[in-house]
Amino acid sequence: HAFAFEPITAASGAAYFRIRNGGTAADTVLEATSPVARAASFHGSSMAHLHALEIPPGGEVELKPGALHLMLTDFSALPHAGESLAVTLRFARAGSVTLQIPVRRYGQ
Repeated sequence: HAFAFEPITAASGAAYFRIRNGGTAADTVLEATSPVARAASFHGSSMAHLHALEIPPGGEVELKPGALHLMLTDFSALPHAGESLAVTLRFARAGSVTLQIPVRRYGQ
């Protein structure tokens, strides 16, 4: 169910997905990066920057519009609807995981 809306400008865009922790210990997302964005950070519904994102053991955290999301800023190349956006998450325990997030038009 991962997706990102096609950014209107190179200034910023957002990605939404679910992170599941199948382990027996909590894990923390320490960093998110994308090769097409200068910066990526997690933001809550109040747009406050979160420095880390803890995933409880056996639990999940959902990023969705109007709530927790991954904000991507200063795109070097705008992703377009129908393409995929690469995002790498670096976890404290699980290491790095790269996602290919489908891009869709806003409102789809």
